[in-house]
Amino acid sequence: GIEVQDASINLVKKINSDILTLTTTMDGTSGTIIGFQHLMINTGTLYGKARGTYAGLQGTDEAMSSAELSLAQLRKMIRTSVVNGANPSDLVFILPYLQLDKYKAILQGMGIMQQPTSARAGFEGQAAFEGIPMFPDPQADTDDIFLVDLKTTKVAMFLAPTLTEFGITGDTRKAFIKIYFQVFSTNPNHNYWASGFSTS
Repeated sequence: GIEVQDASINLVKKINSDILTLTTTMDGTSGTIIGFQHLMINTGTLYGKARGTYAGLQGTDEAMSSAELSLAQLRKMIRTSVVNGANPSDLVFILPYLQLDKYKAILQGMGIMQQPTSARAGFEGQAAFEGIPMFPDPQADTDDIFLVDLKTTKVAMFLAPTLTEFGITGDTRKAFIKIYFQVFSTNPNHNYWASGFSTS
């Protein structure tokens, strides 16, 4: 039982890492997970469709060229997603702790000593910017900030964890557990990826 628990924890960490840090070439083919970095770009194909043909498949990705995090940039991300159809109450920021620290430093520089927290149900006490919760994740790349529409972007399970046993040999039993899932978004253009923020 402990081995299954440990393996489950490791699986969740691996899924989280893949969603946040895979390169844009990981597009859901060959057993890979569609990571945010691939989901939020606006070129190439997604779900077998050309993004250039379907504007709804075009996420927003912006190279920050080592720029410092700014409130104006966060507002731009929110504005772009809302203009594309997202509801502000469905949006969340996912960012590394380093960028959250930079956000806090901006507030301190303005004389705001305590960061505002989200009052939205289920997000109480979470750091927030203009009502949008901010979720720091230790596995996120230190120069990335994602703005995700949680209403349209999810992890779907195609097959629940299923135990498949092999033949019994003496006192031993062999088996494996399989699970099929994928990240998907019904409106990729509601999401925004800003990468390349300053990490110094």
